[in-house]
Amino acid sequence: MISPPLKTASRKTGTRQGATLVEVLMALLVMGIGVTSIFTLFPLSIVRSIKASQLTNAKIVEENARELIIANPRLVVGAPIWQPGVAYGNQPAYTPIGGLVPSDSWVAPQPTPGRLLPQTNLLFRASSVSGSPAPWFSAQSEPRWPTRSTAWMLDPSVLGGYRGNRFTPAQGIAEADIAWSAYMPSPYPSNTNWSSYVVDPLGWYEMNDISATYRDKFGSDVSGTVTGLRDRIHSQLTRAQARDLFQSRDTWFPVLDAEVPETLAGNVVTFINTIDLSESRRANGTTPGRLVFLSEDGSRTLTMPIDTVASSALPTNQVAFTGTLPADFDQLSTTEIGSIRIDAFETRYSWMMTVRRGPQGQAEVDVVIFFNRSFDPTEEEALTAEFSGQTAALSWPASRDGGDPLVKEGSFIFDAENGHWYRIQKVESHNKVADPRTASLTLNTTVEVASPGLTGQAILLPNIVNVFHLSL
Repeated sequence: MISPPLKTASRKTGTRQGATLVEVLMALLVMGIGVTSIFTLFPLSIVRSIKASQLTNAKIVEENARELIIANPRLVVGAPIWQPGVAYGNQPAYTPIGGLVPSDSWVAPQPTPGRLLPQTNLLFRASSVSGSPAPWFSAQSEPRWPTRSTAWMLDPSVLGGYRGNRFTPAQGIAEADIAWSAYMPSPYPSNTNWSSYVVDPLGWYEMNDISATYRDKFGSDVSGTVTGLRDRIHSQLTRAQARDLFQSRDTWFPVLDAEVPETLAGNVVTFINTIDLSESRRANGTTPGRLVFLSEDGSRTLTMPIDTVASSALPTNQVAFTGTLPADFDQLSTTEIGSIRIDAFETRYSWMMTVRRGPQGQAEVDVVIFFNRSFDPTEEEALTAEFSGQTAALSWPASRDGGDPLVKEGSFIFDAENGHWYRIQKVESHNKVADPRTASLTLNTTVEVASPGLTGQAILLPNIVNVFHLSL
């Protein structure tokens, strides 16, 4: 019997037992590209989240500023409105309105019914006909204010102002002894019917702390020979009023999280000896910190401001506060105060205005919103600029005090010669090596130039979140 031949094992065609090295490398390459792309999205999302948060908060500040300006148009005028029976003329003539002068040194005419602003952009100061600096009282009737005309001529002795002919309205004996002199803040060099200035109360006080040189003027030219391009005024606000009106008080952060204190005696809280409150209890700028008292069950809180003067005389583990705790919330017990937190305040959002006023009293206001403004005068140093069409050509010396300015797409540039803000749409060129440095920019809109061909000045302030426009 013949047996059938044995079947030999054969490899099936079309099947694989594993992956080649090339395939593994290709898979790693594809995965690496995907992972890298995902990792790149994280920082971008963080940056965009921060930007969105800034824009949201800036919008809130914008609406607050808009309503404040409409409700208080004297902020735009820069001087108080004339009132009957008030003494005027206490200061030497032609003192800048941004200077340390009482609120009755410069006045604006009263607006007529139905208008927010006076019908002229001139401000007035009263002085006696003989030139005596003695104060004079206005009558009960408002003077007949002259409007801008050829009678008001530019006077080089006036700091950015105009001197007029003697004006003696026949409205009573007291008025007959008064000569009203006109002042137009920061006139355009090529259009003297208009004026341009900066309403910056916070900046005025911050710059005054550094040096009075920077106080009354906004910006300086690149040569350093002219300190200030536009008058910086405080609109007759005190420092406290400037803080309340021109900054957003919404940023408190804990520097000492909820801690159980050792004792509470009167207005002094004592923590354990290992806690050093030397820095926590100081004022951050001009705003003191605060103590937040929390009940044991977390259902009740109470905030009290820190007394920085009294605290400075206490041991480092103690802090004093101002005010009086209510009788039912003044004891360290399970039924009342359980822990105390110390918060510090940080001014993050603030704003200022650049104002252009026409001869009929009309105003164009740009509100500039900042995030963490540094109030560094070197940041206001101007650059030589030529504006034309939708472009701006900048140049500045390599030895500029503030270093190279922030030139980037999306930031804002101020035409200090003509008082307009623009947004940088594109940086066409930026030479960071040569001296002088140069930059060529495309702007978001066609420039409004009062004097075409005039070599001007530009200021690039950092930390600007947004600039919005108002017409009054």
